[in-house]
Amino acid sequence: KPGVIFVGATYLGRDLGPRISARLSTGLTADCTSLDIDTENNNLMMTRPAFGGNLMATIVCADHRPQMATIRPGVFEKLARDASRTCPVEKVTVNLKESDIRTKTVDIVKVASVLADIGEANIIVSGGRGVGSKENFALLERLAATLDGVVGASRAAVENGWIDKAVQVGQTGKTVRPT
Repeated sequence: KPGVIFVGATYLGRDLGPRISARLSTGLTADCTSLDIDTENNNLMMTRPAFGGNLMATIVCADHRPQMATIRPGVFEKLARDASRTCPVEKVTVNLKESDIRTKTVDIVKVASVLADIGEANIIVSGGRGVGSKENFALLERLAATLDGVVGASRAAVENGWIDKAVQVGQTGKTVRPT
């Protein structure tokens, strides 16, 4: 009976989180960038961008438990390793029959990609219509390599065919974690 469940806002987490919240008949606040607790009533205050990032909305799930949120990468700071900390591990035996599984993998198609995941990047060098051409994105790639970052692009640059949609940032592309 947890009071709060956090799920990483990864591809898997964005698929898993809503399924869990539906099964538990509770709400889910997606892509949170800030969290706080109202100590008076133990409500989790989940903040996320709204209206294309022009506004920050704080959402409270006051009437249902557990409170759930998907959390963008970089929101929590990684703790230093502490060998004195312990955590009990509970092994659970799962007995699934083939009839319990409702989906079946028919085929796996891998698409070759040399593009970095901009959602996980610390530094993004992004360009748009002002870059002027596909060839000019090479300048941004060199700068990104120098800064140990990745290249991102606006929707206009993607629509012009200058760069792959996988690196599109902004409201209609990938959402980038805050720094």
